[in-house]
Amino acid sequence: IVQRLPRDWIAGTGIYFEEATVGSAETRNHLRSMLSANCATIRFPTNTMSSLWPFLGPDSRRASENLPYQGGRYEYTDAFAASLADANMTDDILFDLYMESTEAAPIDMDALFAEDRSRWQQQDGLCDVALGDFLEHHFRERYLFTAPDERGGDIVREIARQLAVGSPLQDIFGAEQLTEALDRLTSGWHPAPRALPVHPRVARHFGLRWWTPDMIYKVRGNDLTFRDYTLRYIRWSMWLP
Repeated sequence: IVQRLPRDWIAGTGIYFEEATVGSAETRNHLRSMLSANCATIRFPTNTMSSLWPFLGPDSRRASENLPYQGGRYEYTDAFAASLADANMTDDILFDLYMESTEAAPIDMDALFAEDRSRWQQQDGLCDVALGDFLEHHFRERYLFTAPDERGGDIVREIARQLAVGSPLQDIFGAEQLTEALDRLTSGWHPAPRALPVHPRVARHFGLRWWTPDMIYKVRGNDLTFRDYTLRYIRWSMWLP
C-alpha cells in the first residue's frame, strides 16, 4: 500500500498511528523514515486474551486441510474435542462427553488471566495508548474479545478514543466532539466473523455478564451456538468458509 502512495503525501502526514507489534521492526522503521520530523507518532498495542479459551490444543486434522479450508477449517484447535473425533455416538452423548472432560480438566484460569494481564501491562509500556486497565476492568461486562486474537468493537472504540483524545485532532475538534463522533462511527460496528464460542465453565468462573448459554457466535458464514460449534468441531463438519 505504501509503495502506491506518493512519497510527498506520506511526508506531509501530520499524525502516524502505529500498531506496536504488527510487522517487522525493519518495516516499522522504514515507514517512520518516510515521515517528516514534525509528524506525531502514536503507538497502540496488539492485545490478545487466552484465558477465555483455556481448552485450545493440538489437533492433527488441521494439518491435512485443502481448499477452501487451507490453513484450517477450524482456525482454533481444541485438544479435548479432538480426542473424541473418532467416537461413533449421538450428538447428545458426544456433547456430554466433551463437557465432562472439559469441566473436570485441572486448569487454573486465574493463572491464565494473570498471564493475560501481565502481557497487557508489558504492551502498555511500549505504547502511547494503554489498554491494560480497560481490558481488566471491563472484560466481564463487555464482549471485548471475540476470539483469542480478535478484538471486539469496544476495544476498537477505546483505541480510537485514546488515539484521538490528546492528539492534534483534539486541538482541532475538541475532546467532547471527538468522543461523540467516535461513538457514532463505531455504533453497530462488528469485528471480522472469526468468533470462538466461550465455554460455560469459563463464563461461570469469570462471571461474564455478556454471555448467555444460547448466545449466537458469528463464525465465518455461520451463526452457531456453543453446542452447535462444539459438535461440528468434534465431527470436523464442513461449513461455510
